[in-house]
Amino acid sequence: MQQPEPLADHLASIRAQGFRAFKIGWGPFGRHNHALDEQIVKAAREAVGPESRLMVDPGAGDPLARRL
Repeated sequence: MQQPEPLADHLASIRAQGFRAFKIGWGPFGRHNHALDEQIVKAAREAVGPESRLMVDPGAGDPLARRL
């Protein structure tokens, strides 16, 4: 998972290929602040559309993420 804008661009290009289910996770998610996490999920949802399935894996098994 990247910053919101590059992630949205990447997901939109995949969606254009016909995919309708997306799983995002890791990257900066859960490592900086809740505002960035919300921006990432919002950008992803807008990129894939309301009819697509969006799954978020925050990487809870990552030792760094568990300390936050």
